[in-house]
Amino acid sequence: MSRTKGFRWNFFLAVDASRYSQGDDQRQHANQRALLEALNDAAEDVGLDRSCWEKQQAGDSEFALLPNEEPAPLVVDEFVRALDDWLERYNDGRVPDARLRLRVAMHHGGATPADNGFAGREVVTTQRLLDSSEVRTALDLDEDANLSLIISARVFEAIVRQRHTSLRPEDFVQVHVRDQAKGFEGAAWVRVPRVAPERLARAFREHSEAPRGLVLAAIAEDVDALHEAVNLSFASVQGQVDEIEDSIVIVVPNESQYTKALGVCLEQLRELLDQPVYLGVAMRDTAQALELADSDLTHRTLDAAHSSRLVVSVSEQVYQQVVSKGGRKVSPNSYVRGAGGWVRVPGYSMPPVAATSPRRRHVDPPPSAQGGPHVYMNRAKVGTQVFGTMNQYGTGEAR
Repeated sequence: MSRTKGFRWNFFLAVDASRYSQGDDQRQHANQRALLEALNDAAEDVGLDRSCWEKQQAGDSEFALLPNEEPAPLVVDEFVRALDDWLERYNDGRVPDARLRLRVAMHHGGATPADNGFAGREVVTTQRLLDSSEVRTALDLDEDANLSLIISARVFEAIVRQRHTSLRPEDFVQVHVRDQAKGFEGAAWVRVPRVAPERLARAFREHSEAPRGLVLAAIAEDVDALHEAVNLSFASVQGQVDEIEDSIVIVVPNESQYTKALGVCLEQLRELLDQPVYLGVAMRDTAQALELADSDLTHRTLDAAHSSRLVVSVSEQVYQQVVSKGGRKVSPNSYVRGAGGWVRVPGYSMPPVAATSPRRRHVDPPPSAQGGPHVYMNRAKVGTQVFGTMNQYGTGEAR
């Protein structure tokens, strides 16, 4: 006699709308409606019956168990093509923020109905594929792409490799999905309609060569003092700290520590600072983190925050994958979206409106009763102000 009532072998389909949380109420409502229309219309176009799918829906996502009567090769091939065509028509002419872009994951295995959806290891595997950085990277590769598809090795070998579809094995790129925080690891295959697999493979190679983890880049005048403060603040998350020219780069390798790094650690850093610090945060990309730290918006925001010495600018990917989920001392509402990323000033419920001046001027304490403070522009010392006299810029000498 079976110990688990309702256990059966199914084909799994999981779908999630990209960047859903950043839209306002009206946009989220429109995306939910469009998501269901896209799935329903694409299924109908290729002869699938959505009415017999067992669905677990959650606003911007859906997890479905397909009955054995629905041909799995049709789902992997024609259904994805029809879904991409529907999204292409829907997104045509829409501004980027109004477009509907999807991540799609497929797997095959056992599942059991549960009190709040479906239970089973294979169900969890499907969700891990859908949430993986690999399928996100694939979708981010081309801003015109409408969806990215990731299928398990089991689906690839049984359906694509055995030529049960019109797709070739070369149309997919193999990836290795790893989620240390959740103890998941496994092979999978990725495809993005309308994007050449060679281009996708190159993007994954670059992705694999990048620093593994959350990258924080901090810029300040006194790098030695900043280095010491960073070491103290990020020790609890095993952050790897390096000095690159006039900046400090911290790599947090463990995904389970990302929220703590952006919350508790940044608060500790803020309390230790005695100079202005500009901090950029990106996922596995040191160059992007440095660019965010040294952006004009980052500097002008801190210029307006007279009571703070720290400003933080995170990439869109970091905001969506870490900040938007919230956590201890991490509030999505404390960030404001700007050009290239999301800006926050620790200690402020929301960042102040960026100053109109081009860059903040860092002012040192007066060195003596006769000499005024040093004046810096863009991290370069341009002179020393001497009260009541003229200033000879570039030498720091009065005359």
